[in-house]
Amino acid sequence: MVRSAAQAAIAPSTWVKLLYAPSAYSSDEALLLCQCDKQQWLAWVPDYGEILLDRGEFEL
Repeated sequence: MVRSAAQAAIAPSTWVKLLYAPSAYSSDEALLLCQCDKQQWLAWVPDYGEILLDRGEFEL
């Protein structure tokens, strides 16, 4: 399997930029906690809590 540099850089404890904030009052950044599936990550968003993100919902 060939992985791009961006895919290789995704790891737990990485802060990422959310393309869409989960609420009007939450941060637009998230801390990745663990990978749940090939394209899904469990993350923590300040002022929101835990959220399940698809890979297309954030960028490094």
